[in-house]
Amino acid sequence: MRIHTVMKRIILIDGYNLIFHFPEIRKRMEMDLEQARNELVNLLRHTVDPDRERIIIFFDGDDRVDDFPERDDRIQVIFSKKPEEADPLIERWIERDPESIALVVSSDAEIESFARMHNVKTSSSKRYAYHVLRVLSPPLDQKYNESLSDDEIEKWMQIFRTDGKNKHD
Repeated sequence: MRIHTVMKRIILIDGYNLIFHFPEIRKRMEMDLEQARNELVNLLRHTVDPDRERIIIFFDGDDRVDDFPERDDRIQVIFSKKPEEADPLIERWIERDPESIALVVSSDAEIESFARMHNVKTSSSKRYAYHVLRVLSPPLDQKYNESLSDDEIEKWMQIFRTDGKNKHD
């Protein structure tokens, strides 16, 4: 009996690049950088199917990073070591195993070009932010309760009556 294992899709994300496309998180970044990073991680955590995907978020090094939750089943956070920036880390990850990477999220032209050179699909940070918001938005049938009571139906029937007997004339 052969057991088929499903390889998780790895999504590499340029963290600060993505933060700028979530206005509320971007505002928080001006006051509390660590809190802004945590908010991004928590937001992305809700978009991942832990059985099929894994997100790796890269941030430029920060001396204040202490107890940052660096890894769980869905998300891994990697900080560059000062003075190195995160971009070379992302490129090394792509170069090491391009077949395991499903997507690179960045609006940095050099990273996008490097990923495409290695046949790795890319998404701009803006497009990915839109995807995240779409995934997290409830479907319309959950957002709006479409079921009406009998009384509500009767009131609407009276308002839109077409037999010339509209009570509101």
